[in-house]
Amino acid sequence: MVDIRIVCARDAVKTAEALRRLLEAEQHRVSVSIGRHSLDEFAHSLESEEVAVLIWSANAPGAHYMFEWAERFDRRRVVEIASASGWPELKRALPIIDFVGWNGTRGSRAWVALSDRLRPFSRTREIKAPPPRQAFMALGMAAAAAMVGAVVVRVHAGPATLSTLEPQQDALHVSASDGVGGPLETSPADAIEPPSIEDVMVIPPHVAPLSQLHLASEGPLVDLQEVKHIVLREPTLLERLESLNPLHLVQRPTDPATE
Repeated sequence: MVDIRIVCARDAVKTAEALRRLLEAEQHRVSVSIGRHSLDEFAHSLESEEVAVLIWSANAPGAHYMFEWAERFDRRRVVEIASASGWPELKRALPIIDFVGWNGTRGSRAWVALSDRLRPFSRTREIKAPPPRQAFMALGMAAAAAMVGAVVVRVHAGPATLSTLEPQQDALHVSASDGVGGPLETSPADAIEPPSIEDVMVIPPHVAPLSQLHLASEGPLVDLQEVKHIVLREPTLLERLESLNPLHLVQRPTDPATE
């Protein structure tokens, strides 16, 4: 992969775009600078690793910016191609690649010559990339060094010593003298069932005081008069008239149908 800067005049835009599409298809990063505004990118391209591809078209020999790129740029990173005859004679390290009559496809003699001219730059960038095998070897050496360092620290530290703990009574063990639970230490003939924990420890019930409960004191009952006759309803008019009759003591014959 190569970083490429294509510089051309206005009449070579079509050729520049065709070159850009084909070069990007081969994983190159391509930028196109057209006209005198291409000088705005001159300093950036000179400081970076870009390869300048100059297209000498019919109008290019009369453009001053084309001569600026051809004479002031790093000659080792300049590739010149000609899309028209009559290119200027300048001091060059390599001859111009003839693209006159190029049909815009790969496989032509001009395209093969351009690929060969760009191949050294791509090969140089591939050499700079670290191979994966060296990366794995470096990782293995780092892991081995870490293991050796751990062993050295362990040897200098000496054997680990642990303090002996005094024997303590098992918290779950209950002595036979307590008489509550625990293992049976007598013979089966003299075995007596020990009392349970409920028989030994008596927990009194806890009753919370009721501060807001007030019991009413018992008082003397009121003496009531004897009630001889309880009137449940008011007498009717007929009953009042009957009470005025002096003969009300005479018992009236009863009608068996009304009973």
